[in-house]
Amino acid sequence: MVRKMSLDRGLAVLALLLCLPLGCSEPGKGLSENVDEDGGGGSEGEGEGEGEGEGHTPDLGRPDLGEAGTVGFGEACTGNRDCASGFCVHGASGDVCTRVCAEEDCPVGWSCKGVSNFGEDLTFLCAPLAPTLCEPCRTDSDCGFLAADLCLVIGGDKRCGRDCADGRPCPAFYECKEVEAPGGGTAKQCLPLNGHCGCSLDEVGKTRACVRENDFGTCRGVETCDADEGWINCTAAIPRAEECDGIDNDCDDRVDEDLDGTPCEIRNAFGVCPGRLKCNGLEGRKCEGTEPALEVCDGLDNDCNGDIDDGLCFDGNPCTRDVCDAELGCSFPPFAGPCDDGSVCTRNDRCVDGSCTGETVSCDDNNPCTDDRCDPVGGCQHVNNSAPCETGNLCTADVCEGGECRRGGAVNCDDGNPCTDDGCEPASGCKHTGADGRICDDDDPCTTQSACGGGECVATAHFCTSQCPCPIYTCLPVFGLPVCTCLCF
Repeated sequence: MVRKMSLDRGLAVLALLLCLPLGCSEPGKGLSENVDEDGGGGSEGEGEGEGEGEGHTPDLGRPDLGEAGTVGFGEACTGNRDCASGFCVHGASGDVCTRVCAEEDCPVGWSCKGVSNFGEDLTFLCAPLAPTLCEPCRTDSDCGFLAADLCLVIGGDKRCGRDCADGRPCPAFYECKEVEAPGGGTAKQCLPLNGHCGCSLDEVGKTRACVRENDFGTCRGVETCDADEGWINCTAAIPRAEECDGIDNDCDDRVDEDLDGTPCEIRNAFGVCPGRLKCNGLEGRKCEGTEPALEVCDGLDNDCNGDIDDGLCFDGNPCTRDVCDAELGCSFPPFAGPCDDGSVCTRNDRCVDGSCTGETVSCDDNNPCTDDRCDPVGGCQHVNNSAPCETGNLCTADVCEGGECRRGGAVNCDDGNPCTDDGCEPASGCKHTGADGRICDDDDPCTTQSACGGGECVATAHFCTSQCPCPIYTCLPVFGLPVCTCLCF
């Protein structure tokens, strides 16, 4: 039954349900035939029950709810108490104040709809038309007034439909179809004829801006509306790392940026010089810098080997400076300071009067069985020898072997003198003791008897003393025989 009602302004929220002509339906499942999409009156209908007569818009009036709010029609509200009418309803952009309505007295963009409180009676209120058809959504509440416009999966995305129960017309390029409602059951909703919300049929062939983006950047272009596939063929490039190709690869409105300055090498037959990479657009990257050149006497390192005018004036002396002057020619002034004579056999080398000299390194290993020497490159060397050596016993003939002194045989202490006795003491070596009085042979034919004395063989009798009557004589050996010459006066 449709009749006037009184509402308590203390209610936090109106319980709003879409209603069919003969009674209330489930929430979101239909609209009263008394509601016109454009906010007008719609067709006539009969009220259910008795005593109400014809017509679908009862004379409700504003109930006496005490002191009224101050918020006017269409303005934002947080609850019924805010509104001068006492009615705060949900719109597409949030809650707004509304008012009771009769046929065709709601402004453009609003529709007169019957709503139910917690009882069975209806109140007709101006409801904002939801401009959300085909807009993205998450829940039904994102799609407009009373949740009669449902959040559905359209073309693979969650989009808002529009309630079209009881013959409510759909916009151009949309059709009213029965769908499964998210809460169960079915509902009639306006859906796009081409099955997706990407673009409507009236937009076919039109273009719009589009973007492609990733970690490298965002590129912009345009895409075209296709009747079957929606918005397709986005002309935006796929962003990628900047390359040296004369193209803005990452779409930051800069071409080939941040590609210069990487170290590189410039090589040719004269040497290697350092350079820096330079991007030259479509020509690619080029190593720019000084080209290596033949060294000339100009005070520059032409071949980039770290030496200036090297090889042009060189005397091989580390204690002179090799100076090349384009006008005066070569000069080699000496300098004082540390140097290296190239030999490991010296140390603390220093330049003195143009010569590199150093202290001689001692290679003596204190081993008599090695010959010590120094090689300028290899350093100290110790070569085994076979020289005589001494183990501490002077009565043995010791010799070096394998770098060590080894004890040899007995020392020969024979001095070839028949007038000495030969012996040996380990601490002092060979010893020769005189054998005085020993008969010996002095190998002189002119003597007939010899004896040792003072370590020598001395004649004790002469042949001529028995041959000459004179006391004075001489004796000369002739063919091994003594010949006496006697001198008598």
